[in-house]
Amino acid sequence: MERFGNYYGKLFAKISPKTLASYTGALGIFVGIKLGDKVPELGIKLFAASIFMIFGIQKLWQTVPEQYLNPKFVVPFFFVLILIVTLMARKLIQGVSVGIQSKFKAKSKLIHDYYQHLQEDLENICMGPEFCNACQGHQCAIGHAKYIIRESLVNPDWQGESRKIEFSYRDKPFINEEILDSLIDTLWLIENVKDEKRVKNVNLVRNQLESILIGGAIGNVEGIPSYINEVEKENNELAIRIESAYKMRKPAEDRIINIGNRISNIYMIEMEDGYLLIDTGYKEHYKKFKEALKNRNISLDDIAYVFITHAHDDHVGFLNEILEKTKAKVILHPESIKRLKTGQNSFDGGCSSVIAWSFCQMMKLFGKGDHRFQPVDSPNRYVIVTKDTKLEIEKMLSAKIIELPGHTKDSIGLLFENSVLFCGDAAMNGIPSRNHIIVWIESLKDYETSWMKMISLDFKTVYPSHGKPFAKQKLVENKCELKKIHLHSLK
Repeated sequence: MERFGNYYGKLFAKISPKTLASYTGALGIFVGIKLGDKVPELGIKLFAASIFMIFGIQKLWQTVPEQYLNPKFVVPFFFVLILIVTLMARKLIQGVSVGIQSKFKAKSKLIHDYYQHLQEDLENICMGPEFCNACQGHQCAIGHAKYIIRESLVNPDWQGESRKIEFSYRDKPFINEEILDSLIDTLWLIENVKDEKRVKNVNLVRNQLESILIGGAIGNVEGIPSYINEVEKENNELAIRIESAYKMRKPAEDRIINIGNRISNIYMIEMEDGYLLIDTGYKEHYKKFKEALKNRNISLDDIAYVFITHAHDDHVGFLNEILEKTKAKVILHPESIKRLKTGQNSFDGGCSSVIAWSFCQMMKLFGKGDHRFQPVDSPNRYVIVTKDTKLEIEKMLSAKIIELPGHTKDSIGLLFENSVLFCGDAAMNGIPSRNHIIVWIESLKDYETSWMKMISLDFKTVYPSHGKPFAKQKLVENKCELKKIHLHSLK
């Protein structure tokens, strides 16, 4: 073993670090060029790890004193090394088997999903044989876009060519709103993939849509702001619409701003025509609220809607100030109208635990025991959620309104994109809550029903009015705690 160590130690020692780096780099380039598209990603990772390990062992062999290069030390070393490598490789393989994707694969899926989605949209936009008598193929902007998508789905490596569409074939009575929606989806994909080669065909589709909307194609530009500037040169109104619509294309999580604090959250959601404010917090929070808006370069006038999850003092405290300083419409439950007029929380029901009851007693010491707020009575500004108006309001907000009675009779929430649920006080996160259960409950039966309703909905994250956002799974884990609740009255 000693002779073996000396021989290979001297052999490796003859290879200089510079030469070693050159050989390794050349090998990497060869693998990348010749085998990059053929070798599975997992294989490349394991191969790369093996190369580094071999040279690491070589370096270790050179530096370890000779008295340790014997079976007594070498065998245990390799045993432990093989064990560690086996465990790590197993974990990597398992990770791949359950669907861990590389950025490359994730982008490929994004592009593929985009093609499939847009293919359906273009079929709906297409005027069909009823208008055109027969498909005009490449002579039609939509026809050529459909061709590009069809070929790209069949062969992801296929590269299309740009075609100029004659005006007579662009001037069809397409529904521009549908064209604009498809353009926004296209811009979003280009911005998120950020790979010129892989989105070449996507850009060709974009050009076809642009030829309908502005009579020509916009060249490739860096980023959405630059693109909007280019569109503005051709059509200022369209540029404004694209900018507004693109905001709404961003995931809901990316449009959320918390102007409050974790004790009492005041969420704002970026909308196409301004901001949606969810509740207002206590009256004394108004000054800090204005300062926070100023720091974010947001004007009070930018608030287009106020969504009231329920009429409690910590949710409507400075609603009057918002109504006075803005033109915002207030979206609320019918029951909230009466409660806003009273200017005080209802004391029906009770605290959900002894800890919650103790907390409410402490609030009395800080002057919050009466739970009063400035009465609000502005019916001309209200958008009342009823069976007849609900769908229209949901379309306006691009979100679903969820009735969540229990904490209060008028409790409602907002569900965005099957991703984010603003639950008001249907749940909370933090002291004095236990198991995400709210401090005060008017109707325990309704509260349990609303909790189960939240579990049944398709979304990922709960955004409570109190505490940090948390995963929906927490609702599932704590549903058994609902049966243990005993209400403690404050009357």
